[in-house]
Amino acid sequence: MISRVMSAELAEHAGQRVTIAGWVHRRRRLKSVSFLIVRDRAGLAQAVTAHDLPPEESVVQVTGTVAASEQAPGGYELVSPRVEVLAEPADGSRRAGISSATAAPSTQMNAVTRNISVYSVCSADCTFAV
Repeated sequence: MISRVMSAELAEHAGQRVTIAGWVHRRRRLKSVSFLIVRDRAGLAQAVTAHDLPPEESVVQVTGTVAASEQAPGGYELVSPRVEVLAEPADGSRRAGISSATAAPSTQMNAVTRNISVYSVCSADCTFAV
């Protein structure tokens, strides 16, 4: 049975076929091979494939055989992987860039908030002083 493991646990499963799930952290394409770096709550894992890669920040599930590799994060990687995209990145993801028109309101807001005092938060019967 193929089990889901965290990226930090790959060393314990060397030679076994496992599944990891997380977000596409980075993609690197070379002439004949591509590297998919997947981020989960435990860290990073690398999958080596010759196929097209999903966009960064996509949610993926990757099933492959764990193999030792000095260059891979944590010293292990997934070879012969099957990559399944579970969700595409949202529109306007942080990788898309931000236009100056979008940045202007936050700049104006920062100028306004410099003159506002910060209040503490309380649950009931609070009095505030400026």
